[in-house]
Amino acid sequence: MRRRGGGLGLTAVGLRHLKDHPGRTALSLVGIAAGSALVVAMLGLIGSLTSGVDRLVTSVGDVDLQITGPGGAPVPEETAARVATVPGVAAAAPIVRASVVMAGQRVLLLGADERAQALNSAITPACLRGAGPGRAGDGPPVAVGPALARHLHGASAIYNGSASVDVSVVATVACGRVSGINNGWFVAAPLTVAEALAGRPGQPDAVLVRASPATKKTELARRVEAAAGPWVLVGSPRQALSEAHDEARIFQQGTLLVVVLALIVGGFLVFNSVSMAALERRRELATLRALGARRRTVARVVLAEALVLGIIGSVIGAAVGVLAGRAAIGSVPPVLVMAVGIRPAFTIAPWQLALGVAVGTAATVVAAAVPARAVGRVPPVDAMRPEGVLEAGSAPPLRLAVVIGGLCVLAIGYLLCAVGQNLVVVAGFAFTTIGFIVATVGLMGPLASSVGKVAGLTGALGRLAGAGLERSPRRVWATTVAVVVGVGIVVTFRGSVENELDTFSRTIATLGRPDLEVTTARAEDFPPEVTMSADWVDRMAAVPGVASVRAAQAFYATVAGRRVVLEGVQDPPTVPLVAHLPRAARAEVLAGRAIAVTRTFATAHGLKSGDTFEVPTTAGPQRLRVAGVVNVLMPVPGGGIAMALDRMQQWFARPGAGWLEIYERPGADRVAVRRQVNAVAKTTGFPTWVYSGREILTASRRSLDQSAGIFLAMQWVVVGATALAVLNTLLISVVERRRELGILRAIGTSRRRIRRMVAIEALAIGAVGGLVGVLFGLSGHYVAVLSYRKLVGFAVRYELVAVPIVVAVISAAAIVVFAAVVPAWRAGRLNVVEAIGYE
Repeated sequence: MRRRGGGLGLTAVGLRHLKDHPGRTALSLVGIAAGSALVVAMLGLIGSLTSGVDRLVTSVGDVDLQITGPGGAPVPEETAARVATVPGVAAAAPIVRASVVMAGQRVLLLGADERAQALNSAITPACLRGAGPGRAGDGPPVAVGPALARHLHGASAIYNGSASVDVSVVATVACGRVSGINNGWFVAAPLTVAEALAGRPGQPDAVLVRASPATKKTELARRVEAAAGPWVLVGSPRQALSEAHDEARIFQQGTLLVVVLALIVGGFLVFNSVSMAALERRRELATLRALGARRRTVARVVLAEALVLGIIGSVIGAAVGVLAGRAAIGSVPPVLVMAVGIRPAFTIAPWQLALGVAVGTAATVVAAAVPARAVGRVPPVDAMRPEGVLEAGSAPPLRLAVVIGGLCVLAIGYLLCAVGQNLVVVAGFAFTTIGFIVATVGLMGPLASSVGKVAGLTGALGRLAGAGLERSPRRVWATTVAVVVGVGIVVTFRGSVENELDTFSRTIATLGRPDLEVTTARAEDFPPEVTMSADWVDRMAAVPGVASVRAAQAFYATVAGRRVVLEGVQDPPTVPLVAHLPRAARAEVLAGRAIAVTRTFATAHGLKSGDTFEVPTTAGPQRLRVAGVVNVLMPVPGGGIAMALDRMQQWFARPGAGWLEIYERPGADRVAVRRQVNAVAKTTGFPTWVYSGREILTASRRSLDQSAGIFLAMQWVVVGATALAVLNTLLISVVERRRELGILRAIGTSRRRIRRMVAIEALAIGAVGGLVGVLFGLSGHYVAVLSYRKLVGFAVRYELVAVPIVVAVISAAAIVVFAAVVPAWRAGRLNVVEAIGYE
């Protein structure tokens, strides 16, 4: 008990040391908080994208099976009655779940009848509150979500893709969890009313089934499938949630990669902070050892400080992460929101906050383990000498075994990135970074010597700075590698993003062919969920100056268990999935005899050009030849299928078009044509947008730019943490060489020259670190491009571009300039007498 109390007392002394050095403690907290904040923000963003779907799935009640039509087509009215008679079925309730437009907003239309009560649905009469005066109209009664209720003013109508229907808003849904469906943007009505509002009287979107107790779900699914009909799909009601997780997976993996790198850089910052603390307290720690304290006890004191730093920094980071996540949820690309199908609202679970704190704390303790162990292993006599704890004894000139081991880890990381899938790729990037760092440990001596020689090129003062650098190989290694990692991240991320955007821009170039495009959704909201009736083709064709109008449509559907994009086109096609096919293959697709598929879809189903694929439709399975496999990026991991528009309309009960492509006559007044098209579009009675082909291209690229922007913003967080790590290590240099700097001042060296010497050290470290970082980043850039195909199924063309290298060089310069200011200022202000007498 006495020993434990002594350990606590030593720990208290160590914690007081943190309080006595607020600047260094603050730097450490910032580095730790950055990693923790990214973890929490990432978990919050991914959870927010999928929680809306989870809320929708769970609000319907206790459901074991879900019956839907192919591609989201409605099911026959009598399906629920037939399924209800199946042995083992406790309840079968038809529902409407469709996307409509109300008050200019895309909202979710929900409908159910009394049969849903047997499912223990969360939507009950107690959820409804009167809509208040001024809301009611002459149409059928509906209830709306709170967000939609705040948006409505006066009488309202619902547009379903073919007609506008006036409705009477009589209530607002006010139950806590239910009111958050689609972030409050929904309208609910009795089943028959909802079917009519959706434009499909007597045709529900799905039938939800609750099984009787002790009924085996697999056997029940077979019986229900036999009773429901030959072409319906029977699956889990949580399939939508699984699909939402798949859609968010790519975003999650990209952010996870940045988070891992942030934690690695944050670990460097902690390593340097703990090293600095050990350096300044070497006499104190040596005295403890001389008085009988064990090595383990001294190491525990250092680890306890790191634990406290980790907890405080991670808690701060978790709070910052919540704020950052709330701000970032609005920056999520609309195309990703459309893919998930539900408007996201930022939510964060307690376990996610706890995980963020735990990860940040664990990373801090692990980073402090090496200097803590070094502190305990230094003999008291050695620690009493002026040299620093971590610099006691020179580093070997070359540790070949360590270099080979690090290169092996690096190679494994590159291999995982090149051939792995999903999280394996993320692990591969972590392995490459860690392997590189380990390899540089073996090159610690030569690295310090190289930095010293670079410093010596600046003259006599540089040679003096270089001598100090060569005497501190561990400190030089830590600082240089921090710069290398920061620069490497810039080159890797920015280079791969530039290649991705360039490749994507080339593949979607055909979207710019039409002179104008009229669509039922903003250009960023792909695909338009609401259609316009076929007669609008003729109306637009009647505009003076218009040569021809072509219709097209796209929507999300589940095919062979995976969520994909189905596209329907006419001749000439502009969607890349058909436009990039050879002429003969393109003609086959437009004639309705074949389909085109993305590379992702082909890989998942083992398809190649010329194969036959069976597409489930409302008219029964259709066996179609695969005309071609095209490298096109789709918003969902399942990929996409393209076919003739008339076949899509017939097979999936989706009349009309999502957008119209307008081609002008030669010599037509483009401004006048657009003005008249806009005038016609305003008479539709539902929201429409008119864009030029160039505007469609810009908007399509903007969605990818938004995703890339989030990753690049997170990248700069990592670079910022790198700058703090370099700043901290340069401060170590000033403290470690306090006596040396004091002697230089005593023999007449001016404050200005002292500051210049520290700045030269920083510049030498930045030059070597920047050069090695660019080389490291170029290799990472190539591997990132290779691994991108594994993550999203989209082959990116590798090109060496100068912009990332220039940005990386500027970043390296900014890091060292920022990091050198405070240490140089501090070195110039040293008191000569105190510095000479320092330990």
